Amino acid sequence: MASNINYRYQPLEAGDIRLLVLYPLTANPSRFDEIACDLFPIPLSQVHTRPYDALSYAWGTEDRDRRVRIKSQAGRVITVTPSLYAAIERLRLLDAQRLLWIDQLCIDQENVHEKEDQVGRMRDIYRQATRAVVWLGEHDDDTDVLEDMYQKLDISPPVQSVSNPAITMLNYELLRALVGLSPEGDNISSGPLDVLERFLNRAWFRRAWVYQEAVVASRVEMIWGHLSLPFEFIVNLIQTIYSITKGGRDGGWHKRLKSTAGFAPLRAIHHHRMELLQQNKKDFLTILWHARKHLLAKDERDYIYAFLGFHGPTMRRLHAGPTTSDRPIIADYKITVKETYKRLARVAIWNSRSLDILQYVVPTQTSETTVARLPTWVPNWAERRFTSGSPVLVPGVPHRFSACGDFPHDPDNSESSVLKIKGHVISAVQKVISHDFPHSYFGRILRDVVKLDELKSLLEAELLSTDKRAEERNEPRLDSRTILRTLLVAGAFSLDPRMPYSLDELLDAYNQDDGMPPTKDTRVYRAQLYLRQTLEVSSGKRVFLTSNAEIGLGYRTMKEGDLICIVHGSKMPCVLRRSSRVQGHFNFVGHCYLDGWMFGPSGNTNPRRHWAWWKSEPRCFRLI
Repeated sequence: MASNINYRYQPLEAGDIRLLVLYPLTANPSRFDEIACDLFPIPLSQVHTRPYDALSYAWGTEDRDRRVRIKSQAGRVITVTPSLYAAIERLRLLDAQRLLWIDQLCIDQENVHEKEDQVGRMRDIYRQATRAVVWLGEHDDDTDVLEDMYQKLDISPPVQSVSNPAITMLNYELLRALVGLSPEGDNISSGPLDVLERFLNRAWFRRAWVYQEAVVASRVEMIWGHLSLPFEFIVNLIQTIYSITKGGRDGGWHKRLKSTAGFAPLRAIHHHRMELLQQNKKDFLTILWHARKHLLAKDERDYIYAFLGFHGPTMRRLHAGPTTSDRPIIADYKITVKETYKRLARVAIWNSRSLDILQYVVPTQTSETTVARLPTWVPNWAERRFTSGSPVLVPGVPHRFSACGDFPHDPDNSESSVLKIKGHVISAVQKVISHDFPHSYFGRILRDVVKLDELKSLLEAELLSTDKRAEERNEPRLDSRTILRTLLVAGAFSLDPRMPYSLDELLDAYNQDDGMPPTKDTRVYRAQLYLRQTLEVSSGKRVFLTSNAEIGLGYRTMKEGDLICIVHGSKMPCVLRRSSRVQGHFNFVGHCYLDGWMFGPSGNTNPRRHWAWWKSEPRCFRLI
């Protein structure tokens, strides 16, 4: 069905948006079941004179089979989705008009040019609204349970979390009683927690567009049927419940909450809202990465376009000269998904004069998305089924690495699928070690998860098989500290990149882990927690040996014979593979950690370096 019947949108003037007047129930007493509205244009710069609410909701089905009447134009209607129709019915006031901005009605959905223009204004539309109104759906039995919890908890003042000042905790004892959890963590009642689990799995929490809408709004109100809840209450409720169930013998309730669709997006939205209040700028590509993991978009171009409101202050050129300028990312629904992703990669490279975009290229299962085969150096933002865990260099986590030193990437103006880079081959993959690393965080005993001694034996056997004379010379080739540092990627998975413990301390903590919890708040206890958290970076990856008998950690897609390169503009060593399709060209396999090669010319901490690569002419590689 067409997006409108008998109603024709008038073109907007430059800088304008439309607002919607929603008429009250009493506007036509004889037809309470009919929704009536009007649309009018207004310059975005003047919306402060007409306070409005901006609706945030999940479209649901694409079938627009409900009709909204245009009051000022007799007989003319606009069709909308059932989800939006239900939201408008609930938002309609009894005897007063309501001013709203709703994408499905305020943007001519059949006008691609207008849609592209308005997408670029979404941040300002939600930022200047009186509030963002989140529609979660119609009332059901779960709504009553959550309403009861809100009424009882709202009278008890919350307290700030000691461990995380950005989080406010609700009354522990009262909440324990509400969910039927004893102080020892036993006898939990599944009813209220089942409700929260279903609540966090509602469609709104997975929609890509809601992130920007909820982050930039000055105030967020969540409406579920007749129930209206402040966004902050929901965040505090979920965080407190998670903290309570994580500390008790709850049968895994904290894991169930964490695995819901809404847990990660809710926390991410909250933290980003706090950062904006503190005027902190979040990196655009990091936002896309986290969205890629947790949010969904029906149009795969929207994995980028839904976040354009955060593009402006980021991705700036680091070494801008007088003849260069930043390139913007703008919504363009006339190009393919493949071209959209390639264009973003080119803009990121051009604006930063770096190859930081390669950080987001990670192995995934064979894509079932509509994205045609991408160049190997372009991230697929629509695919989230990762086969090697997190990136070697975790997005958003500070690090000290600078493998290329001060050598920048020199971008060109090409829009081709071939990326020209410069660098130096420092070694090749000699052997990929078949040793799996499951998730360390929930492992009962670290030694059973990591199996460091077993890994060391495999490495030593491989080294001896490739250099028979090493045993005769009695040369120690690898020690446990080097292996552990490699598995930790020198602390890159931690918010503190300096590694707050020595390798000897970490090895002692590793060896003392017998499954029995040590006394809390001791240094050994904290070191074991650090290991559990930081060793997560090795999950799904492989340790490898180079042709120079050096150890590294990379993606499990590496193969023997792959080249290890220091590439200008890349903070991490890169794994390249000769293309079997195009002679003289290479595929980008991924980043890797290579012990001793992470800090460029000025950070030479490894006496085993074979040559000063920065003193030689770089080689040109063409990535396809």
